[in-house]
Amino acid sequence: MSTTFTTTLGGPELNLHNGNTRTVLELLGLPAEEPWGDAPAEDFLGRVLIAQGLLNVTTDDEHGRPAVTDGRITYGGRNPGRLAQVLAELQDIASWAHRHHADVTWD
Repeated sequence: MSTTFTTTLGGPELNLHNGNTRTVLELLGLPAEEPWGDAPAEDFLGRVLIAQGLLNVTTDDEHGRPAVTDGRITYGGRNPGRLAQVLAELQDIASWAHRHHADVTWD
């Protein structure tokens, strides 16, 4: 399963697996129980900028996270620096949405 971040008018998009989506939504202070929603561009951009500023304090993004296998199920890992990369891409999406008077959506 995956979630795509984009805008109500199209434009740039980012696709993440649901595990990373949950982590990113938590970093942004948004409800992470369901991997879908929307937010005004200004609000979303503000959340992204705050998350970028606090990333090194709130996560261990520098070292990433290894994949974990539990029986037949493997939970995907995350490469070092991946959250910083995702936040930069979300900043681009939110900036595009702001310039085009659109909301940011994810589902």
